[in-house]
Amino acid sequence: MKKTILILTLLLFTAKTYSQTTHLIECVTKGTGGTLITYPVASVFQLVNDQFYYLETVSTQGDTLFISNLDTGKYIIHVFPDTGSLSFNSYLPTYFGDSLNWQHADTMHLTSDTIVSINLQAAPSYVSPDVTWNTGTDTIMGNITVTGDSAARLMAGSVVAPGAVVNLYDNSGQWLTYTYSDASGNYEFTSIASGTYTVKVQYTGMNPITQNLTVNSSTTNASLTVARYTGSSGVTSVAQNNSLQNFNVYPNPVKDILNIGFNSSTDNFQYNLTDVTGKQVKNGSGAGSINISELNKGIYILKIQSDNTVSFAQIIVE
Repeated sequence: MKKTILILTLLLFTAKTYSQTTHLIECVTKGTGGTLITYPVASVFQLVNDQFYYLETVSTQGDTLFISNLDTGKYIIHVFPDTGSLSFNSYLPTYFGDSLNWQHADTMHLTSDTIVSINLQAAPSYVSPDVTWNTGTDTIMGNITVTGDSAARLMAGSVVAPGAVVNLYDNSGQWLTYTYSDASGNYEFTSIASGTYTVKVQYTGMNPITQNLTVNSSTTNASLTVARYTGSSGVTSVAQNNSLQNFNVYPNPVKDILNIGFNSSTDNFQYNLTDVTGKQVKNGSGAGSINISELNKGIYILKIQSDNTVSFAQIIVE
């Protein structure tokens, strides 16, 4: 079997060691229409002083995840169907707050045992230009690691990045599938046909990594290093209330014209609109509204920059 090896290095804090533990999170995973999702996996991060610390990855064969031995504090939960689940590729990795992006996730303020539910977002429907992409004999595989400022880390040197979501795209930018890294930071895509692909890694608290690669009879080694996100965490409840500190969007859901209402006197802005897989679908500048009538139905992430301020919102196009 031919293998393409992709090694990715990220800048981030290392995993945080648990201290005295007291609380339990019982997390119910649901899909469209409230359908219970079996074989879910969750990556758990703690938010401390606006920085993310990876804690653990938990899984279950049922529909309810039990995340135990947690201190009082703030947490971010990232849930996705396991690769062996019947729901795999039908739903996308989703954060608590029903958001696809960590910057839009809800922070869980844990002070006692609690029960929550996460509604996984449906994967986009698509028709790949090459329907044989997953009928080959090649493998794309790699190891994802994290590095960071040794003065702010719990351990020096590189460490692995478990629970990172790895997306695969074809040469036209069409999302194909995803997987996630294991406890050793390893991941793989099997049965890949020869061709050109893009791998994109998403990890909580990180700027995403994108790598183009060619899968053929030779072995390809690739190494990437990216800086961790150094601004404010930006974690909000935007997935539920569509309201941000700097602007509001309406109507939402929307069919054609999306209005942007600012809390300040300005209404001029630059924007970037991406789909649920991180692919940019529209960008430009505006003054009060954006015409999105040409977009397909689905969920999109809107990034707005105005008066040296950057904010985000999750948009549903009907």
